[in-house]
Amino acid sequence: MQNLQFIESVAVSCIVLASAMLGAPALAADISAGRDLGRSDLDLGSATINRSGESNLGRIDQSGRNNTGSITQSGRANRAVLAQDGQDNFASMAQTGNGNTADLVQSGRGNRFDLTQSGESNILSARQFGADNRMLVSQYGGAFAQLSQNGSGNSITLNQAQGRNLAYVSQSGSGNSAVINQR
Repeated sequence: MQNLQFIESVAVSCIVLASAMLGAPALAADISAGRDLGRSDLDLGSATINRSGESNLGRIDQSGRNNTGSITQSGRANRAVLAQDGQDNFASMAQTGNGNTADLVQSGRGNRFDLTQSGESNILSARQFGADNRMLVSQYGGAFAQLSQNGSGNSITLNQAQGRNLAYVSQSGSGNSAVINQR
């Protein structure tokens, strides 16, 4: 089986890097007309997919300015889809193991999302809209989570340890914080 990767970027300017440990590395640069890498006003965004193993799928779709997306996969049959729109957003997904699934939609300004999935059969669906929101998620073996934030300055920290843990978290407004530890 082959690993699949898709990267789509629409921005003022963007540099995109993708590599597959089992295939030839791919490099694509999309610099808008009239811009030059030496200019200080260059609004760079980046998307990176790194993987080892087989039958993994990674996809990054970004539009806007200065967004950063990263997917790292090792193992088998992992799936990660990351979509960002806006400015100065950051998203990182790391999957180690088999059969993990994650999808993120993030829109706005200055949002941050960090995910670590280890083990097998973890599932995460996350939506984050607004400004300066944060999500930090760790899943270890058979966990399920559905997370949503809308507003500004909100944060969710979720740690799902071994076992079949379930979490549904939704926050709206400003300055909300949720910390969940499931063991």
